[in-house]
Amino acid sequence: MKFSHSGSRALTLPALAAGLALLFTACGQTPGETGLGYLEAQGIRISAPLYHLSFDDLPLDSVFATEVPLNHFGESLLVVGRESEYLTKARLGFQITTQAQRDSLAKGLYLRLTTIPLSGNFAGRAALRDAARGRDSLRVLVESFSMPDSNNSLNDSFTVFQRRILTTPVPFSTLDSRFKRRDTITVYPKRGYPDSGTAQDSSQASLLPQLWNRLRTGGGSDATRKWLVFIELSPLTTADSGMFHFNLLNVGGNDMIRRKYVSGLWLGRYKGDSLANVGAVLTPYFVNTTRGYVPAGNYEAQFNGSSSRSMLHGISRGVHLGINRDTLITRIRSKLNALEPGLGNRYLDTGFVSTGTFDRRFFVPYAEMRLPIDHALTRVPSAFAIDMAVTTDVDSLGDASAAFHDDINIAMGDSMRLVVQGGAAGSSRPVDTLIVSYRPHPADTTLRQALTRWAGEPTIADTVTLNTDGRQREITLRRHTGWSHATTLSVRAAARLGVEVFFNVASITEPRFILDSTGNSISENANYRLTHRFFRPGADSLNVRVTRGLRNLLNRVPGSSVSPDMYLRSVDRAIFDTASVNSLTYRRVVQPAFGEIDFKRGGDGKLKVGLELYLYPLEAGQ
Repeated sequence: MKFSHSGSRALTLPALAAGLALLFTACGQTPGETGLGYLEAQGIRISAPLYHLSFDDLPLDSVFATEVPLNHFGESLLVVGRESEYLTKARLGFQITTQAQRDSLAKGLYLRLTTIPLSGNFAGRAALRDAARGRDSLRVLVESFSMPDSNNSLNDSFTVFQRRILTTPVPFSTLDSRFKRRDTITVYPKRGYPDSGTAQDSSQASLLPQLWNRLRTGGGSDATRKWLVFIELSPLTTADSGMFHFNLLNVGGNDMIRRKYVSGLWLGRYKGDSLANVGAVLTPYFVNTTRGYVPAGNYEAQFNGSSSRSMLHGISRGVHLGINRDTLITRIRSKLNALEPGLGNRYLDTGFVSTGTFDRRFFVPYAEMRLPIDHALTRVPSAFAIDMAVTTDVDSLGDASAAFHDDINIAMGDSMRLVVQGGAAGSSRPVDTLIVSYRPHPADTTLRQALTRWAGEPTIADTVTLNTDGRQREITLRRHTGWSHATTLSVRAAARLGVEVFFNVASITEPRFILDSTGNSISENANYRLTHRFFRPGADSLNVRVTRGLRNLLNRVPGSSVSPDMYLRSVDRAIFDTASVNSLTYRRVVQPAFGEIDFKRGGDGKLKVGLELYLYPLEAGQ
């Protein structure tokens, strides 16, 4: 892999051009901060000159990936289907609460799915057509779980079942079999994506006889009971599958539009492409979240491939990148010595090292990493650019537990106590003990459960259901009081539960914008390319900012066992049409794209990256 920059150079402060000044101020912790506040509090000042060092083949000390099941709760889009090694299934929740709804239900029950309409000029419409081309139908298994309300108010049932059913990946197989039913339907997504023009109405409805009988005859009289109904849609076959997208958006308050274009349960007789009063569409109930009221629906995606060191776009799996501090220091010493004999030795010898809580050798105003792409293994079927971000873990483990580098194995029926140090940056770093237990699932012997609780705050507990496939997954726990982020565990469920000693309890994200010295965003300058970190299909490398990660790595007491973990991921699974630019604003693509990005490694299996590193030497203050 060849990169365009190489070598080293030194620049004195008077010689810094506006572009490098921007680089220096691009590392604010939050808007209004440039990263100098911490140095000032430590009594440290910046000296001249600024050194720019380029590395083309810096080996990463560690690269690993874990998989997080994607859970798009409350979105206005459903994705159902199977494509390559990706499988997506959708869940929706409904309430049957009124006498009018029960009266309509007596006349019939259908599932109505509406594909994303092609009307309107949005980015990605050609990709929707391509996805449906050659795949005329989609066979779908509709699993339903329906509960009659216990006190005729739905309040208690909603509280108990909404989170358990919709927002966690608990299989329906673990639920009470008395309340479950199965139907199969066939939908034809291609009807919504004609080869030319647009479809006025792409809605299709399929009868659900098993669920209908359940609601009419099970659990009490239809005239007196209110119901909670959860359904899950899964593709049945591979031959006619694909990633199909259905509209869940409750468009405004216009009942005519809602009746015609929104997916949901259709109560009563159904007549396609008609506003005739033959029935009513029951849309998913709305849930109050931090994002406001969202429809009670989601889709979950799973990846069944074998790669453990690639990044998955659309599946919430990134790669964790680790740089060996000693290796980097050695490379910096060599570069500086080549620039001026003995220069690196003077900066890095013992006499220049702080004896306090801060390594006083260098301050990093800007750093950028280039990861070489392996085109033989990278598979991103979409032609759209994917936005990337790097998050740096600044706390990781407490010192007492940092000696662990591999999985800790927890036997079935046993537990393990893990000391975790966390909290917001600059806080007192509270320490607590996380207790992790492992047991068989009480209702399904093919599944396992990981149970976690904090010794100092036992009410913050989580129970996570796991498949016993031996694959690595990350599970996010509820946030500990006083900590800025939730704790993330990397686990592998098999005969024993393997827990990777990695926590993400106070992470910070690389800045998305270049800031001036006052912390204000700069949108037009020669370095605008740095405000976006896109992977574009066909590119030979991925460039990402790692300013904070490298600063955390270098600005520590030498020999400290706590080191940062840089987590590379796609940003909110966003994809953009970068060919359509309006005033430097890219057009976001409506439908998601799933893809796997692998990075090129050398013969020794190590991933070697390029690094652009800017360094200011630091000196003691007063």
